Amino acid sequence: MRQRLHLTDGERAVFARPVPMSVSEWAARHLIVPDGPYAGARYRRDVNPYLAGIMDAWGNPRVEEVIVCGAPRSGKTLDLDACLAYSVARRPGPKMLAMPDDGSAGKVIEAKLKPLLRRTRPTGRKLRGIKAGKGLFPDGAIYIASAAAASDRATISVKDLFLDEEGLYRSITGQGDPLTDFRERTRSYSYARKIMRVSKPVGGEESSIWRDLESVDEMREYYVVCPACGVSQVMREENIITEHNVKDPVRVRREKLGRYRCPHCRYHWNDYARDMAVARGEWRSEQPDSGARRIGFHLPAVLSSAVSLSEVASARLTVESSDDPAVIQGYDNGFWARPYKPVVAASEAETVLSLRDPELPPRVLPAGYVALTAGIDMQKRGFYYVVCAWTDKLACAVVDYGRLYDWKEVAGFCFETLYPAE
Repeated sequence: MRQRLHLTDGERAVFARPVPMSVSEWAARHLIVPDGPYAGARYRRDVNPYLAGIMDAWGNPRVEEVIVCGAPRSGKTLDLDACLAYSVARRPGPKMLAMPDDGSAGKVIEAKLKPLLRRTRPTGRKLRGIKAGKGLFPDGAIYIASAAAASDRATISVKDLFLDEEGLYRSITGQGDPLTDFRERTRSYSYARKIMRVSKPVGGEESSIWRDLESVDEMREYYVVCPACGVSQVMREENIITEHNVKDPVRVRREKLGRYRCPHCRYHWNDYARDMAVARGEWRSEQPDSGARRIGFHLPAVLSSAVSLSEVASARLTVESSDDPAVIQGYDNGFWARPYKPVVAASEAETVLSLRDPELPPRVLPAGYVALTAGIDMQKRGFYYVVCAWTDKLACAVVDYGRLYDWKEVAGFCFETLYPAE
């Protein structure tokens, strides 16, 4: 007697054999961009060509974790969205998307996650409901977690973990290590788990995304190809210039004077040439590892078609003329996806005064000092000078300092001033 086997929709989804397809190919066929200038349109691999390499690395069966240390507007969040949608469509099992706080989690659900899953056809067919905290599918669930809520970082086991802007986790929670807590959620699926982390570095080298980028099995940088000489290269900050050597950041931005100078042929790229160079590029590693399970990507904003070279050049000029640590940190973190932490050394008045010899008369060399040097700094209104005494071991002591008002006083100071020895 034959019996017919009835399978639920979830069981059918688990046992169905999907057509082999890379993540970027799947995204190009199905993914509807949830936000940004291309919102509502299907994902196109030619807009930011470097995104496809990151998606496909995450989709590699051998790869367990992908870390993207990227600048804002580089498209790193779109990579996360594509991998999350791909996971919902083709990787049965529970998933978790972690955000810095409850407010950002709520905004992401309403403004991005719901439109993304509903408009993308393979995930829209599976969608049954998604709420703040849990989304149910026939073959799994998607959980939205907040780094600020300890309860969200406990009890739930997930197969695929997605961490967005993890650089903000520690500053928001103030205690504990949310990154470690989230990673622990995947231990039950150690044979098949996948983790994706995207964030810009926040602060200095203590930033978790930058710290772990240096400890991955394989770290990749994007090599562009010069449209003039055809040499493959990584875009570096020192090659950002301005036309006619203009130093006014406002004018550089307004008149689009930013350029990238190829270090090999000296050809000046404008934004169009930069986009051509990026389109011909590829991800490479100085130490490739065919068995790498943790892969890191460094993604500066200068690669993005959404960021003009003039914007980068203008920001660089602003930083060069500023001593504000916040401005410098914003430039390094926000444009080049590298850490920066200002080092401020403040001396207390008592500490400075404790170094003074109260018994020694002014402008007298201490005993044992054998030479004098003088430094003069010319300003718009006068000259500032300092005189230092030196031992034969290069120990230094300040003997005199002050201000001179014209060239006559400078000549008298240099050729007529005497400093007796103790």
